[in-house]
This record gives sequence, structure tokens and C-alpha cells, in this order.
Amino acid sequence: MASCGDDEQPLCVGNQTRLCACPDRTRQGVQACSADGSSWGACDCSGQPREGTGGTSGGTEPLTPLVGRSCVASADCGEGLTCYTATSNDFLGGGAPGGYCSTACTEDAQCTAIDRQSECVASPDGSALCIRTCLSLDPTSLGESKCLDRRDVACQSEAYLNLADFTGLRQNGWCYPQCASDEDCPGRRCDLARGICVDTVTTGLAIGEACTANAQCAGRICVSSQGVGFCSAPCVFSVPIGCGYGLAPTGERAAGCFTPFERGFLSSEGDGDVGVCFELCSTAADCTQPGWICQTDDAIQARLSRPGVCLPPQPTDAGTDAGDAGAVDASAN
Repeated sequence: MASCGDDEQPLCVGNQTRLCACPDRTRQGVQACSADGSSWGACDCSGQPREGTGGTSGGTEPLTPLVGRSCVASADCGEGLTCYTATSNDFLGGGAPGGYCSTACTEDAQCTAIDRQSECVASPDGSALCIRTCLSLDPTSLGESKCLDRRDVACQSEAYLNLADFTGLRQNGWCYPQCASDEDCPGRRCDLARGICVDTVTTGLAIGEACTANAQCAGRICVSSQGVGFCSAPCVFSVPIGCGYGLAPTGERAAGCFTPFERGFLSSEGDGDVGVCFELCSTAADCTQPGWICQTDDAIQARLSRPGVCLPPQPTDAGTDAGDAGAVDASAN
């Protein structure tokens, strides 16, 4: 802790980890911030080697085990980790889009022994897996590699999970899968409500339809805006996909990840955190609910590939900034 009048700022967040370049510059390791935030530790390149693909000369390249890494097989994960693929049913009752390196656990120590930026998290069915940890709000540096910069994983903060109030400051969170569309789940369906690949998705009203409770919506989020509700779903904020639409959608996108789920008066969560889906539009005729307006904005067009979002009439103010359109209450989660 700095003394009174000490203007020095911490270099990093205590015990946070990030990817780093190993001395040989041919692979990546992991380094951890000191407990007091004063310095980054040495780059840990102790990951176990895996067989190379350069013929019979016996070439190898080390692979540092990382919880939450994308994978297609356990060999992609590193020692001690298993690849939970999109075709499995062992990750929270379904499969992880893009694969997720993890392992069953009973305590945090089993996870941190493999990857210091992970914890043992229990699911409703009583099972537990190692889940990558994260910090909410926008990353403070490119080196943070929040949730390994995956577009199909969202940082679910303590506030989002109703474990703490939203403070406007960075909070602890966990990197959970969040599929964007069926494109992420070959041969299966993307369950937006749970973020995983399944054979039978959660049923309910579609994004944009009127609602009064979360349970009415397929995405299990009912957003209250201007005193009325519309169905939404979780998504990964700041990525150009989600809400049922992938990189190559058929036809125009009818919904997009418009705003972070957790918002305060002067602040909100940010890139890589859980967002909420809004119905997209070009004109008011595209909006599901009668009488709603299509609020257009250049920033919406650039980020979501449609001119506007559907909102109730009589918005909070006459501003055209995208942030004004996003002033909603999504606290019903």
C-alpha cells in the first residue's frame, strides 16, 4: 500500500495473469502480477511439451496448459486438462462452442496448480469444473488477454451473477462459453440462454417480443425500457456476432449485442463482458412491437451492420448517441 502523498500507481492487478513470450520467442508462457501490483513475475514456460509435426526428427514444442483455451482435442489443452467440445454434454449440460480446456475438480487448488488464473466452480447439478477467471470492464492493456480474447466466451462478473452489486469498478468474474449462433455448434443448436451447444434449446419468446418476466423469454432475459419489457438474451459485448447471428448469417441480422448487461448511471461493463441483445431495424416497420421506433445511429450501423435498434416510443432524451439508446434496466436477471 502506498504511503500518503505517494503518486505511484500499481503496475498491474495483484495476482492477475497474462500471456507472455518465452525467451526462445517461439511459444507463449504465463506470467503473474505480484500480490501488491508492483511488478510482473518471470514468464513461466514450464508447460509440458507435445509431439511436433515436423517428421521423424523428434521435434517438440511446449504447450502451457491454459484453462479456457479453445480446442478440438485434449492434446490442444496441455497436461492435466481435457477438451470439452461442442459435441459433448459434459459442460454445464451441453457442449462448449469452440471447445473449452478444463477438468473436473473439487477445490480451487486443483485448478490453480494447472493454471493460476482459474478456479473450481460448481454447477447447479453438483458437478464442478475449472473455469478461467477474469476481471469485468474494459481490459487495461493488450497484454491482459481477457478470457484469452475469445469471441465465444464471456466474462460473467460477480454483479451479473448476482453475487455482488455493480460498483462501476473492475470486479472478479469467470469466463463462460457464450455461443453466438448455430454456426458455433456444428450439427447442434446454440442455446443463447445458457451459452452452450445442445440438441434441444430453451423455449420461449424471441428477441424483441413483449415480456414481463425472464422466464417468458427463450434467452431468459426480459429487459425493461421506458416502463415496458422486451425479450433479450446474453451475448459477448463488443464482438460483431451473437444473438443468434454468426459471421455468415442468412439475410439481414434481426438482433445484435447492443449494450453491456451491467450498467450504472455513469459507467457500465465493457469489452468481453456479458451484453444484452436488442432487436435491429432499418425502419420502424422492422420492430416486432407496434408503435416502437427505430432509433438510428452511425455507430450502430458500423458495429451491428444495421442502421438502428428498436426502442419504445418517447425515449429518455432526444440524443442520438448510441449510449442514450442503451439506457435500459436489465436487472431482472
